[in-house]
Amino acid sequence: MMTLPWLLMGDFNEILSFDERSGESASSQRPMYEFGEVLSRCGLVDLGYRGHPFTWDNGRDAEAFIQKWLDRAVASVSWMTMFPLCTLDHIQSSYSDHVPILLHTELGSNHTCKRRRPRKFEEKWSIHPECEKIIQRVWDQVNPVGSPMYVVCEKIKKCREELFGWYKGDKSPFAQ
Repeated sequence: MMTLPWLLMGDFNEILSFDERSGESASSQRPMYEFGEVLSRCGLVDLGYRGHPFTWDNGRDAEAFIQKWLDRAVASVSWMTMFPLCTLDHIQSSYSDHVPILLHTELGSNHTCKRRRPRKFEEKWSIHPECEKIIQRVWDQVNPVGSPMYVVCEKIKKCREELFGWYKGDKSPFAQ
């Protein structure tokens, strides 16, 4: 397992699942499976994306047109901990068969404050009835666009922000 923060971005020339392609009949699962295994063994997680789901197309017309999600960013958990608010955009362009990807690395608010803020969900929150209400409200309101993994990650990030605000707020049931 990796302990150093790692980020890899670029054209991996392989997909992780069949829904990461369009216009092509299902081909061998083996390269796709092996790519996923390598990422898993290296402790790397896909960062998801915002924008159009495909980053490559073959430039052909009609029935011969194929699109795939080949360009991506993957990172270790230690890197994702350093940049919890990162986002990856697929930027539309017309000059290449690949779509440029742009990574935004914003440090979380806990990196700018001097006082300690919890970085993880505190178990004591779960016994308070307001906690579940906050999570449900945020989960229902936040509707980001992107891959399923990106959507889940964005909802979790927003839940974390709201829970931290509740925990440290003026009306916090945990005020010291």
